[in-house]
Amino acid sequence: MTINKKIITATISTILAISAVIPAIAFAQSVSSSTAGARAEARQERVSAAEQKRLVDFQSKAGAEIDQRVSDLTTLLTKIQSIRNLQDSQKTPIINVVQGLIVSLTDLKSKISSESSTTALRAEVQSITQGFRVYALVLPQLHIISTADSASTVVQMLNGVGAKLQARLMQDAKSNADKTVQAAMTDLALKINDAQKQSQAAVDEITPLMPDNGDKAKFQSNLAALKDAKAKIQSAKKDIEAGRKDIQTITKVLAKNAKAAGITASSTTATTTGQ
Repeated sequence: MTINKKIITATISTILAISAVIPAIAFAQSVSSSTAGARAEARQERVSAAEQKRLVDFQSKAGAEIDQRVSDLTTLLTKIQSIRNLQDSQKTPIINVVQGLIVSLTDLKSKISSESSTTALRAEVQSITQGFRVYALVLPQLHIISTADSASTVVQMLNGVGAKLQARLMQDAKSNADKTVQAAMTDLALKINDAQKQSQAAVDEITPLMPDNGDKAKFQSNLAALKDAKAKIQSAKKDIEAGRKDIQTITKVLAKNAKAAGITASSTTATTTGQ
């Protein structure tokens, strides 16, 4: 009986000890779980803050890039509209493309500024690069058209000088009969005609071009047309330079013969330059 009492007493003591430990363990587990949860929440907050910063930085960079391109395109519009020797029918397609791109970029900026997902934002930013295909086409188009416009203006001036030289030669039989003068006058007419022809051909070739929108075949076709148009502009420039040399050759002969005839050089110069 005494042994049984001892066993019962030992068992009760063990149960009481275990009962005392269990709440402590549960409390420790609770504290540990709460700490882990707090840490996870803090970590999530840091991730969210970093994500938000990336989003804001993305939006700011994209917005600045769009603003710059819109500004450049607006300047292009002004330049296109100011070109004198380009018909409205040739200006209109380019103007429409530029205006359409400005509207698209403006809408895109508004969409980017309200975007809340960096994944979606990346896709929208990529569309800026895709729009650059339009930008990359319009810039060389404008350069070629502007250069052709300047060439046409110079050609008109050369035409006027050529007409005055011809009138002056009709009054100077000796100079008019000079073979060097005859060759220069013939070459001048040819160069003026070819310069105008090359300039116009360059403009006609590139004004119908449209953005490739990712089409590789269209890209290559546009590139080939732009290169060929640039070559035509270079030919026009060479014609103009040759025409100027022809004019110098003719005026030197006129001045020389005028001096021999007792006519002042200033009179000859005024006649040949229109002053």
